[in-house]
Amino acid sequence: MALHPVASVSPTGAAAPVSLTDAPRPPRRAKPQDEHLRAQEVVISLLATGRLPGDIASEEDFDDPLLKRLYTALAEGRSAASLVEEEQLEQDRARVTALLMGPVFSGDTDQLLKMAHQCLNRIRGDRIDARMKELQTGIGRMNPEEKQKALAEYRMLSDRKQQLRSVEA
Repeated sequence: MALHPVASVSPTGAAAPVSLTDAPRPPRRAKPQDEHLRAQEVVISLLATGRLPGDIASEEDFDDPLLKRLYTALAEGRSAASLVEEEQLEQDRARVTALLMGPVFSGDTDQLLKMAHQCLNRIRGDRIDARMKELQTGIGRMNPEEKQKALAEYRMLSDRKQQLRSVEA
């Protein structure tokens, strides 16, 4: 996308120099790690509605310690209000309040399930990508037996990633 800055006119009537900083900027795309965290937060918010089965996710779907703790508590049937009250730090309390009591999800349960599955596919796909990258990076330092195991794991992860993509379609 090319930027086309517009020249402004000085008080004397002469065109003022054009600066690219004056041009409108395209919206910034969120970093992949931000999108990954946001997907986890959406799943927590959806679970807090009480309209999704608790076993739709697992503890390993959450990297963030606070979100992992919230997931465990929600899966145990604890209330959103009690979880907010337990937070000692004001910053965490505000975040928990926003996640558990802030969003209002309209729509039927099928729509909420679809949204949760999309977020979980994102989370799980990101985790698969990270493991595949680890395998690619470390394969050069492996002995032949370890390489065989790594290649088998890589193929399995690749198949799992393909399954996640086919579910999204």
